[in-house]
Amino acid sequence: MRAKPSYLAENPSAEPALEVRLLWEASEILALTEPWLALDQNAPLPSFFQSHAWCRYVLDHIAQFNKSSEVRPVIATAWADERLIAIWPLAIRRDKGIRVLTSLGSPFDQYSEILMASHIDVAAVIAALVQALRATKIADGLILRKVRLTASAYGMVALGAHIVDEGSRAPQVTLDVDAPFGDFLKTISSKTRKNLRNYTNRLNRIGRVEHRVLRGADIAPAIALTYDGRRAWLETKGLSSTAFRDDNFEKFVTGLTGPEAIELGLIVFALMLDERMIALQWGFIHQGRYYAYLSTRDPEFEAYSTGRIHLQHVLEACHERGIGMADLMVPAVPYKMNWTDVADPVIDLVWPWTTRGYLQLKVYEQGLRPLLKRVVLNLPLGVRQGLFAVLSGAKRAH
Repeated sequence: MRAKPSYLAENPSAEPALEVRLLWEASEILALTEPWLALDQNAPLPSFFQSHAWCRYVLDHIAQFNKSSEVRPVIATAWADERLIAIWPLAIRRDKGIRVLTSLGSPFDQYSEILMASHIDVAAVIAALVQALRATKIADGLILRKVRLTASAYGMVALGAHIVDEGSRAPQVTLDVDAPFGDFLKTISSKTRKNLRNYTNRLNRIGRVEHRVLRGADIAPAIALTYDGRRAWLETKGLSSTAFRDDNFEKFVTGLTGPEAIELGLIVFALMLDERMIALQWGFIHQGRYYAYLSTRDPEFEAYSTGRIHLQHVLEACHERGIGMADLMVPAVPYKMNWTDVADPVIDLVWPWTTRGYLQLKVYEQGLRPLLKRVVLNLPLGVRQGLFAVLSGAKRAH
C-alpha cells in the first residue's frame, strides 16, 4: 500500500531511481509488516530499536497514552524497484515551543538510527529521505539522541546535521558461542576474576547464591522492581533521566510483560540470594544480540558488588543461548568495561530546518544545553538531589 504524500528523488549514482514514501496512518504502517521484517532480518547492522516488533509496541503506546495528539508518528521509507531499502521510524513532537522530529520511541529507545539494506548508496538514500521530510514542512528540525557513528550518521552530518554530546560510548561484548564460556573468562583480567570470586564467596556465607532466567508469573514483578529500583538509584545519586521524567515510562515498561514480550525477545535475569532478588537486569534478544535495557540492584548488598557479579552470570546465560554479542548500552562505566575493550561512540545529532528551529536546536541544544548539563553534574550531591526533586514535583503537579 502506498501512502500519501509520496515523493520521488532521483539517485544519479544508481539504478533504479529512489522513491520515498512517508507513512502517517497506523493502517499504512501495519501494511508494511512483511517488507519491514525482511529488511530487518537482512540489514548489515542489527537495529532493535528500529525493528518492526519494537516500533509496533511504541505505536501501540502512543495510541494508548497520547490522547492529546502531541506526538504524531511518521515512518519515512525508501524504495528501489518496489523493494524496501530503508526505513526511518520517526515522530513529530512539541519541544519548547517548536515541532521537532525525533526517533519514534524517544525517549524510551536507546538508539536513533535508520534501518538500511546492504549495498546501497547511503548518502543518496539519506538525502532523499530528508528532502521528502523537509518538503512537508512538518517540523522545525530534527533531534536524534544516542546515534551510533555509522554511515547514516556521517551522511546526515555531511548534509548539515550538527553533532552534540560527544563522549558517550556503548560497550560491546563479543562472545564466541563455539568455545566454552571458560575460555572467554580467561581473557578477563585475573584481578577482576579474583574480585568476583571473593565477592561471591562472601555472599555465599549469607545464603545460597543462584542466577535465574525468569519466566511466566515471575517476570512482571521483576520488571516493576527494576523500574522502582532504578528510579530510586537516580534520586539517590542526584541524577536525571529523560525517560524517567516522562509520566508514561512506568506504564511503557510494565506493559512489556504482555503478549508482545515474546515477539520483542524480552529476557529477564535475576541474581538471587536464597529467594530474594538482589540484582536484576533485563533486555531484548534480537538478531543474535542481547540489548541490555534496564538494571537495578538491592542497595543493602552494595558492598558485595552484586551488579558486577550479576553481569558475569548474564553474559554466561547469553553464551548458553548462542548469543554472540551483548550490547551493554551507554554509559561505558568500569564494571561494564571489565568485560570488553570495545565501546561504540554514541552521539546526539541536531539539525535545524527553520529559523525557529535554529534558535532552539543550534543555540540551545548545541550550545547552552551541554553547558548546563556540565554545571548541574558538578553541583554537590545534596544540591542536585534537591534540584531534581523540585523538577520532578513540578512535572507531576503539571
